[in-house]
Amino acid sequence: ASDASGNMNISLTNITVTDSVSPIVSVVSEFVVSLDVSGSGSMSPSDLIVSSSDNCVNVSESIGVSSFSCASVGVHLVNVSVVDPSGNEALSFVNVSVVDEVVPSLEMASSYEVFLNSSGVVSFDLEDVLVSSSDACDYSVSMSTNNYTCADLGENVLVSIASDASGNMNISLTNITVTDSVSPIV
Repeated sequence: ASDASGNMNISLTNITVTDSVSPIVSVVSEFVVSLDVSGSGSMSPSDLIVSSSDNCVNVSESIGVSSFSCASVGVHLVNVSVVDPSGNEALSFVNVSVVDEVVPSLEMASSYEVFLNSSGVVSFDLEDVLVSSSDACDYSVSMSTNNYTCADLGENVLVSIASDASGNMNISLTNITVTDSVSPIV
């Protein structure tokens, strides 16, 4: 300010500009993470965030969890956070379904011969006909039967099934030849 004689007085005032406006975030309604053959899956903020904005500058985007395993199969409520440099936050949530769609691998022997004992029966273990099996998550292998009698002489078909908790399954067939090599007692 100055007067008519040209005298001036200068006064300085500090003005603090505060950003109290939260960012805006738009997210997908749901997202699916499919586990891979090693039983793991992941996602990033860009998978869940459709758009984000702020009245000032760039925002920092993050999600509550980004990696999953076989133990994670199911639906999870995942938080999505967008924070501006002033610390203002927008928070949203997305239902994330973690699924195991990997079919177990199963290779069985194409054929196997068993011999009846003197009582007319024979049984064998899964390991006798299993060549290899694997899956992304926990699984089991079962056989239609492993016990044979005189009534089963000749060719039979063994059905083996590898299945996991998510309902994925693989079926393999093995030709079982039941042979009677015990001579009759006279």
